[in-house]
Amino acid sequence: RDLHRLIRRQRQMCIRDRLSSAPVSYMKIIVNIYLLIIGAVITIKAIRFTFSGKPSFKGIGLLGGLGGFLDAVGGGGWGPIVTSTLIARNHNPKLVIGSVNIAEFFVTIIESVTFFMALGMVDWKIILGLVLGGLIAAPFAAYVCKKLPSRLLMALVGILLMFLTLR
Repeated sequence: RDLHRLIRRQRQMCIRDRLSSAPVSYMKIIVNIYLLIIGAVITIKAIRFTFSGKPSFKGIGLLGGLGGFLDAVGGGGWGPIVTSTLIARNHNPKLVIGSVNIAEFFVTIIESVTFFMALGMVDWKIILGLVLGGLIAAPFAAYVCKKLPSRLLMALVGILLMFLTLR
């Protein structure tokens, strides 16, 4: 039993060392450049409001995997990466925002369970704050997305993306 605890503790320390040595600063620069470009593309499409054909579903699994990886390693990235890329690929902004938020819920659950099991990390104050914030913000966000026209929603997403990237 003690040997099992020792092995588990060693595994947790190994995982922590690997995650802490990940080149997060380099990934942040690359992700920020990508998001800045995508934000500009979305803003231009909103101004012109032209769609160049049908929505593209090519590589959508890779996009989800990359978004989940960046979210887990970098502490965020699922929403901005996946939402902006799908909107830039001519998907309906209202459907994208809703779908990505639902998928993000499950991604976050899996990440949380994984970190808890692998690292033994849990801070109930942070979890409670995030849950309460989500419960308050989600209905408001859904209402706003429902009421805003798609063109305005696209423009807001693009401008907000560029603003947050440059801050």
